[in-house]
Amino acid sequence: MQNATFKNTAGKDYGRAIMSWSAPEFREVERGDAWALRGAIVAIMLVIFGIFTGNLPFAFIVLLISGLYYINYKQKPRRIEIALTTSGIKIGDVFCAYQNIQTFWILYHPEIHVKRLHINLKAGFLRNIECELEDQNPVEVRMLLSAHIPESENKTEELTDKISRLLRL
Repeated sequence: MQNATFKNTAGKDYGRAIMSWSAPEFREVERGDAWALRGAIVAIMLVIFGIFTGNLPFAFIVLLISGLYYINYKQKPRRIEIALTTSGIKIGDVFCAYQNIQTFWILYHPEIHVKRLHINLKAGFLRNIECELEDQNPVEVRMLLSAHIPESENKTEELTDKISRLLRL
């Protein structure tokens, strides 16, 4: 996909691709049947606690969240195309022009299999976007992006991301 020019259906030019790759839309985490059983037991205990204490809205919310999580748990990530272009970053069907991006940072911790690009947009509903770097060299991605947008220094993995990774959520 190198050197391709991206255009949307309205014919808007996204610029020439400098670097492109395909990545899963989210990280798939290995979980076994024992993990699912433990999660179900915790959910059932929370529902019983909610009923026993008379907090039916809590019990309902636990059931609702458990059901939604189970549905999401069964889904496999789609592969999306990511391209760094001369005008911005294209992630799947979303295009972020460089002038609309506030900062970026790259988390790279090979010992825990984390290699992720984070983009912080200046405005909009979706302000923070993450995408996996897969086999891309993080130094090359950093060099290409730092020519267009500022990099946030000393960013680390968010606490919620650490907890999700440790609990395999």
